Amino acid sequence: MLSPVIVIPTYGRPQRVAPLVANLKAVTPWDYRLLFVVEEDDEETQAAAVRAGAEFLINRGERTYAACINQAFYSTEEPYLFAGADDIEFRAGWLESALACMDDQSVGVVGCYDPSHPFFDHAAHYLVRRSYIESWGGCLDRRDVVLCPDYRHGCTDLEMIGVAKARGSYRFCPESVVVHRHPGWSDSGKVVNSSPLFDSTYLKGNESSDRDRKLLLARAPMWLKRIEKVSPADRALASEVRWGRLAPMVYSYRRLKALLKCIWAYRPPAGIIYTVSARPWWVSFAERLPMTGWDALRRWRWCLLGRVARPWVRRAAARIHWVFIVGCSNSGTTLLAQVLSRHPDIWALPYEGHFMTSALPRPWEPGSRVFSERLDLFRLTEEDSVSELDEVLFDWLTASRFRGRRPVVLVKSPNDMLRTRWLQAGLPRCSFIGLVRNGYAVCEGLRRREGYDLARSARHWAKAHEILLSDQERIRRMHLLRYEDLCANPTATLTELASFLGLAPEPLEEAQSVHWEVHNLHQTAGPLRDLNSDSISRLSLTERDLVRAEAGPMLERFGYGADALA
Repeated sequence: MLSPVIVIPTYGRPQRVAPLVANLKAVTPWDYRLLFVVEEDDEETQAAAVRAGAEFLINRGERTYAACINQAFYSTEEPYLFAGADDIEFRAGWLESALACMDDQSVGVVGCYDPSHPFFDHAAHYLVRRSYIESWGGCLDRRDVVLCPDYRHGCTDLEMIGVAKARGSYRFCPESVVVHRHPGWSDSGKVVNSSPLFDSTYLKGNESSDRDRKLLLARAPMWLKRIEKVSPADRALASEVRWGRLAPMVYSYRRLKALLKCIWAYRPPAGIIYTVSARPWWVSFAERLPMTGWDALRRWRWCLLGRVARPWVRRAAARIHWVFIVGCSNSGTTLLAQVLSRHPDIWALPYEGHFMTSALPRPWEPGSRVFSERLDLFRLTEEDSVSELDEVLFDWLTASRFRGRRPVVLVKSPNDMLRTRWLQAGLPRCSFIGLVRNGYAVCEGLRRREGYDLARSARHWAKAHEILLSDQERIRRMHLLRYEDLCANPTATLTELASFLGLAPEPLEEAQSVHWEVHNLHQTAGPLRDLNSDSISRLSLTERDLVRAEAGPMLERFGYGADALA
């Protein structure tokens, strides 16, 4: 395999050199050349590169990102160049996947996947074929540069990728994961300066962001009109080119128009799987009103009654034993919720918890199925405001008004894996049931049902369970059980679970003989049985190795090593 040169422009960040070198060595077994591009007066960063055993190049041009990349290109001879930065993190398999895309000789630029970016197929960092630049250049109007030297700091990635798309030479590689560890962007397109990551280099970028953006909008028409397969990032840029400062307003209007169209054409979704064993009598009516309508009603109700209802919410919630089923999507949480809902002392919310309130993120919001990638959206602890839980409980309590005298309310929601400490802080009587399933089967299910690639699913499975185990130390009552144990010996497993909840086990004994309507490989109701072998058999040996590479330690932690694949 031909080795690339990995170019990292950096200035005033000596503390980032050694971690980046270590990260690259840990996840990149292939040959490569790492080259830092530093300024002549930045002696601390030069010394840090020497200590880390890394090579560095003195920038002789302007102090811009484009100048550093252009100089590195003409100072090296490797067949591929990766345009990086000092605030990125490489993930296992990133280089192999990107180079595999280069086997297609028509591809000149391979974009790497950044989970932190709002546009899935946008790549802030990319691998470039040297012959592509030598033949065509990185700009439509200049063939002697990789990046347009007129940019000071930002927007170079948008032009590089846009031009490659216009030429039909771009390939996005979701398996090549390079995470941009960035403080985030404000609505005005500047780096968020309230983050602890913010430093003078980001400040420099902020100072030139408006100028770079104007230059991008002036140049973008050259390539936008030539792109055949337009991505969401391309559409957003095209709107900005067309409407200028009004673009955000126009883009929001179009999204609102599309949403209203969906509401008008709404029909009850087919094949809903409920978290209770019996279909509620009122759902035929409830599902004819779109979710946005219910949200508006709930918001209006809380705004009207929230101030006076808050004390009642806290008193009523304190009298209930709340039980939360948590676990990754496709882990059997719906099955377990249906089983427990048959107990006469348990009243279960008929839908997942976030469907029954407008105060929590929803499954169609970014990253919900792989919610470990969006800790900013889903992660809550006792350090966050518990008062916001009152609105959630108000919605759940009003939905539970038909529970009668049943002392237990059951809530099932996978995203609650990241909110256990927050829920406990606001609820004096609560228990958590953590359901764990073989990571290979979970990843296969996420790919089959949601379209996520295996590497991304495996990272999510490992990260979510890492957080769950870490939080377990601070949770008063949590019971972990495995999906495989539930299916292999349901009587003993459910008896132990009933004992944990302080309930009689007898009502759960018939679970093995009931046909359960759950999301499974065959999309049919069936008895309680382990479907892992069916899912894992759909994975090739290479795909299993990929899952193991991303989630190996956590798989071993739960007993899903090589023996679990037999």
